[in-house]
Amino acid sequence: MLCTLKAEKQPTFNVENLICQSTGNIGESSQAVICVQQARRDGAPTESPPGTQQEVNEEHDEPDITQQQQPKTPLPQQISIVLQQNKFALPPLAQQSLHKMAFAAGLRRINNSLSAADTAILAEVASKYEPSTPAQWLDLMAARLVIQGLDTDEHIAAMKLAASHIVDTVNPKVFSIFKHHLPQDLCLAITNHHDLAMKRLADGTRAIYSRTLDDARDEHGEIVKEKLGPSICKQKLALYQQGVTDDAEAHQVLNILNFVYLGCMADWADQVDFQASELTHYRRVASVLDFMLHNKPLKLIDGEHVCKVTREISKANSSIYKENGVSITFGRRVDLLVTCQGIELTSNEWKRNVSSKIIAQQQCKNARLNKAILKSILARVPLSNIEILAMDWAGSSGYLFSLRNHDDLYVVRHHANLSIPDYVGELQDFIDTIEHLFGWVQHNLRVKDTVLAARFLTRKRGIMHDVVPSTLTTNTDESWHHDTFFSPRKRRSSMKRDDEQADDSESDLEAQAAALIMNSPSRSH
Repeated sequence: MLCTLKAEKQPTFNVENLICQSTGNIGESSQAVICVQQARRDGAPTESPPGTQQEVNEEHDEPDITQQQQPKTPLPQQISIVLQQNKFALPPLAQQSLHKMAFAAGLRRINNSLSAADTAILAEVASKYEPSTPAQWLDLMAARLVIQGLDTDEHIAAMKLAASHIVDTVNPKVFSIFKHHLPQDLCLAITNHHDLAMKRLADGTRAIYSRTLDDARDEHGEIVKEKLGPSICKQKLALYQQGVTDDAEAHQVLNILNFVYLGCMADWADQVDFQASELTHYRRVASVLDFMLHNKPLKLIDGEHVCKVTREISKANSSIYKENGVSITFGRRVDLLVTCQGIELTSNEWKRNVSSKIIAQQQCKNARLNKAILKSILARVPLSNIEILAMDWAGSSGYLFSLRNHDDLYVVRHHANLSIPDYVGELQDFIDTIEHLFGWVQHNLRVKDTVLAARFLTRKRGIMHDVVPSTLTTNTDESWHHDTFFSPRKRRSSMKRDDEQADDSESDLEAQAAALIMNSPSRSH
């Protein structure tokens, strides 16, 4: 007596639907679908995978092998053979279709659920694809990385970035993957870039900082922590006597020095607390920013606030997640969002002292967060020269990176290294970090001015848009929602986990469940 065991049906990687959507020729689409379905049937695996019907003999508790087929060649080769026998080549896909196809395949590849048949079909489609724009090259790169298997963390990061139309030139290992897949002339165009113009500290401010440290040195030239307080007071008094106000740059630098040196150790033999929490490291940087942002219109929102742009992206792409077995409608939490009048300007991330693997995952996440923010700005105001400046931190070390659009892709570039001193002996070089952070503040103030001015002019000109002739153009295309890729996260476990597994952004657990979002479209002052 035979019985049929049925498992819950799993969502499939629907290449047939994508083929139908990619060509306007009905006959060609039908023929392609027939070939794919025949390839699936002829390439059935020798053992029934989970989620399929399997007949079992109840008396002997053995599977009925009469229904099993033994393929003579590997499944991907059988797909190609079927296509050749039917003398049919899969039609070239439009950019958006390959983007969607690579997304679905990437989701399943990372979840270890991409079948050999669908891998072969994706390879067949990619082999016929002829990119003509930088973004199309990145779509093809993402597809090829999925086909090759995503064997390393760097390849997973490169796939997510490429599918988001981002080129990362910051991480050397990830950028080497881009250089391997992209044309040489495109890589040269990306690396030949201008330096971001940044506001520098006044020479007088640097001179005051140097005098403050020099007055606190001993006979051997070493900075004595106990002398720093009186030296700072001396310099501030001199500024007051000159009529310099508290909001002046020199006063702010001295206030920052006074705050930071108190948390520094005087003896190099003292041990740094490498187990200090992420919040501890964040507070030190945030306190420095407080001095710089006094009476400034920028608003800092911290405490893992959800970035509203990523929430919109997640909701817009909920259908693709559902089709591929996951559900996500929430956005990404950010350690520090810089906003003004409800407009998100930049995302900044912190980690405590963790492994380079976790830092690289944060790096990949933050690049995609800021790309989503930048593209949302560009979609709403008629601007093309906006550049985002953001920070990544791990422990007391960090760096600034810039992100701007280049043709139809986005390029991430390293700008400057940052460091908060742990020892008094590091204060000599701390002035460079202060200057870079002042530059970060001033850059975001300029972006704020540009965005708010463009938004106001757009609204003002739009008042008469419907009743008089107008040259005003507004971007109503919602496709910007769909070409930034984020990973759906598993629910946090109530059990205590190792720090490297408990990463809230792109941890090991998250990377295993990672996906891509597809289609082309607190603290306050």
